[in-house]
Amino acid sequence: MKKTIKNILIVLGLFIVVYSLLILFSINYADVTWNYGMSHAIRIGEIPYKDFNILMPPLSQYLMSILLFIKDGYLVFLFEQAILVTLFFVFMYKLIGNKIILLLPIIAFPKFFFILPNYNFLAIFLILILLYLEKNNKNDYLIGVILSLIILTKHSIGIFYLLVTLIGTFDFSKIKKRLLGIIPLLVVFLIYLLINHNLYEFLDLTVFGLFDFGSSNSGFILYILIVSIILLAYLIYRFIKNPKDINNYYLLGTYSFIIPIMDQFHFNYFIFVYLFILIYNVTISKKYIKYIYLFCSLIFIFVVGINIYLNWNLFKDKNILTDKYFYGYIVSDRLEEYINNVYIDYSSRDNNYMYSYDSMFFDVMSDHKITYFDVPDNGNFGYDGINKMKKKIDDMHDVYFYVNKREDTQFCMEIYDYIIEVSDMKYKVEDFSVYYKE
Repeated sequence: MKKTIKNILIVLGLFIVVYSLLILFSINYADVTWNYGMSHAIRIGEIPYKDFNILMPPLSQYLMSILLFIKDGYLVFLFEQAILVTLFFVFMYKLIGNKIILLLPIIAFPKFFFILPNYNFLAIFLILILLYLEKNNKNDYLIGVILSLIILTKHSIGIFYLLVTLIGTFDFSKIKKRLLGIIPLLVVFLIYLLINHNLYEFLDLTVFGLFDFGSSNSGFILYILIVSIILLAYLIYRFIKNPKDINNYYLLGTYSFIIPIMDQFHFNYFIFVYLFILIYNVTISKKYIKYIYLFCSLIFIFVVGINIYLNWNLFKDKNILTDKYFYGYIVSDRLEEYINNVYIDYSSRDNNYMYSYDSMFFDVMSDHKITYFDVPDNGNFGYDGINKMKKKIDDMHDVYFYVNKREDTQFCMEIYDYIIEVSDMKYKVEDFSVYYKE
């Protein structure tokens, strides 16, 4: 009984720490607001792909909308993510024990982006379950079900893992069972698309549109490219040494996290899964393990310290928003004034649309519908998406566009320029220019 109570208290303490980290490090990070906004859109009855644009199957967005039906709010959204992250840590500890210390620096760097709510995190959680089932020779039908869940979370990763696991299985009867396990949930998803009449939009955004997305956003950071190549060379060595080792195929699957975007955000997921597979399947010598644990613990403490130092402004001279959706959002005095000024003007009309990295924030706050304007990144509008968005704008009349630009990001400038071209400038609110289209 005492051990049970102790474990409950440890898990509760872990949850509180994780929830606090999510609140502190998710602020002003566009991806978190976008993911919340998409789950919020589902809560208010909007249909993915038809009403708003996402580039992957919607399992993550639907999962994260569950508690929003009880109470819709940013803190509730983070609360649900904190539950998932806590379960993730508990499950990971069950799998690798104290070796979890080896992965803490990656989880903390940079700014705890690893644990922020998004489909990549859910995909990794499912991959860990998949590894456990694989190592322990569990039911192949169940492995197929988990593979289908990964596909429904992020199809590019899911399909890649489906291929590598099937190729690396070397047993036709197991392959057949896994394929049969995959089919039911994918059929359910197909029926969902057909019922909602958004099959074409799904294919356009998640398949055909990848050509636009890849050409617009591909790139790399040099040190990430070098590390990725070194790890690939090590993987080739492993294949040569033991071509039938299923772990080699799972290691190959990790590269799906950095294709086509080889940035720090995606690299963290890649390196985490890569190292987890190595740690999970390798016994580290007890002679060196305590020194390795100490080294990783010191790195973790250093990274956390740097994070707190660089974000010290999060902890002082701050206000808490009291908005019904973004209650608990930490802001500076100036940011609160900025938000209030824009919100008052933007929420004053139903025919207002915003094209900005802040679109999702203000649309949720103002009870506006979530639309294709809310995620303005390059390549987020389907195949030939720029022209499709121009056609949408052409069909809109008697509307006001609130626009600002971020030239140093993936912000799609062509749509921004087109809004300005076909509309008339009326006035400014903070850094937003307000244009009217008759």
